[in-house]
Amino acid sequence: MNEEGGRAIDILQLLDNLEDTITGGWPVPGMKRGMVDVDKATGLIESIRAHLPAEIESAREIAAERERLLDEASAEAQHMVENAQRQAAELVQQEGLYRTAERQARALLEQTAEQADRIRAEADAYAVESLQSLEIRLEQTLATVQNGLATLQARTPQDDNE
Repeated sequence: MNEEGGRAIDILQLLDNLEDTITGGWPVPGMKRGMVDVDKATGLIESIRAHLPAEIESAREIAAERERLLDEASAEAQHMVENAQRQAAELVQQEGLYRTAERQARALLEQTAEQADRIRAEADAYAVESLQSLEIRLEQTLATVQNGLATLQARTPQDDNE
């Protein structure tokens, strides 16, 4: 959604208004056509066109957020691996506790890998859910626009001789 004049602009609401404008036109007697307020319909179409780029930018931001989360998860996992390796080396050096250090290092590495996998899975799930929601909204928007155009085209005289 976008902000305009202090209130949220919803593309779907604009499309509903366009549909109302088209279906609320005045019928032309004897014809399967009608007249609509062209200025109002055109204004709504222009408003929809103005706000669609913001919806697309929202999808880009979601994708960038996913990438940022994955980068953070990867950096955190790398840091954890380095810490685990450093801790393992320190344990080996202390009092000949090689086996204990090795066990602890493996456990720490496994824990790190599991945590990194979990973070990646959560980031992917968030991105998929957000993009699927946006996809549904954009498909609804496209369908409404196509229906509106089809209705307008059906009402527009095809030939001046009619």
